[in-house]
Amino acid sequence: MLVTIADVLKPDELAHIRGVLERTTWVDGRVTAGDQAAKVKNNLQVPIDSRPRRNLAKSYSARYREIRNSCRPYYRCAFCRRCSIATTQA
Repeated sequence: MLVTIADVLKPDELAHIRGVLERTTWVDGRVTAGDQAAKVKNNLQVPIDSRPRRNLAKSYSARYREIRNSCRPYYRCAFCRRCSIATTQA
């Protein structure tokens, strides 16, 4: 089931994130997959150790926690508990 949560980010926040991601180098998603998953994984991702990812994490981790904690309990399932951009600090 997919749950849509409206207005999680303000328009200027979303524009900033999109701008950063458009200028970022992406890598093959298989670099983080195990042997079995690498056979079927087909995506691009921002490297976890990249400066843009770290900067976005630093900028938006507090906002992410605020939103996650304020959501009704059944909405919490929609938020990733290990979202690298929001919770991993390098």
